[in-house]
Amino acid sequence: MEARRTIRPAKVWLAVWLLSAWFPGLIASGIMAGGISMLPLIPADWQEMISFLPEEVKEMHPLWCGMASGLVVGVLANIMAVFRFFSVKYEIESTSIQTYAGFLWCVRRSLALDQLSRIEIRRGPVERILGLGRLYLHGVHSSPDSSEELLFAIRDPYRVKEELLEFALAARQKLGRSETIPMSAGEPSREHLQMLNLLQKILFTLRSIEGKLEDQHRRAG
Repeated sequence: MEARRTIRPAKVWLAVWLLSAWFPGLIASGIMAGGISMLPLIPADWQEMISFLPEEVKEMHPLWCGMASGLVVGVLANIMAVFRFFSVKYEIESTSIQTYAGFLWCVRRSLALDQLSRIEIRRGPVERILGLGRLYLHGVHSSPDSSEELLFAIRDPYRVKEELLEFALAARQKLGRSETIPMSAGEPSREHLQMLNLLQKILFTLRSIEGKLEDQHRRAG
């Protein structure tokens, strides 16, 4: 087992972020287009309030103005999403897990692995299609409904979960603690899935044998 490992969110999840980053642009486009279209309806007494706007803007078609503003906001949101995505990383050490996020103000958080009590995996429809998952790390002092750390867009989350449990168990053994970390309900490990697949194959084989024996019994009768 490695003494230290760095995990980053899967790059395929960046495409999801980039697509969602266009929604603020669409909202800004609608607001700007609606605002420009309402300028001619402003009473003459209030025209001084918008005197700072250039005449080119006032005469601009609402559709083009909305598209331009939406494009600017969308591009800026995509740039921020790219920088924020590549600023996220998780460093698993022998005694703790460190999380880093933020490109303007970097936030670093740490969770001692010997304090790790539960790991929960959640996967939405898009994450299942892409083979990703989110890992919620619960410490011994965290409430049941909240987690201390979140690892998002993790490829092969069940394998990463097993690695974290191995690190946590090793950290506890160093401290002379022999208790194990319980598995989260509803989250089968890779060994459980393999055993379930094997049992299903055995059941299929037994049913096939049973069917052949019934056929032979009917023929003999």
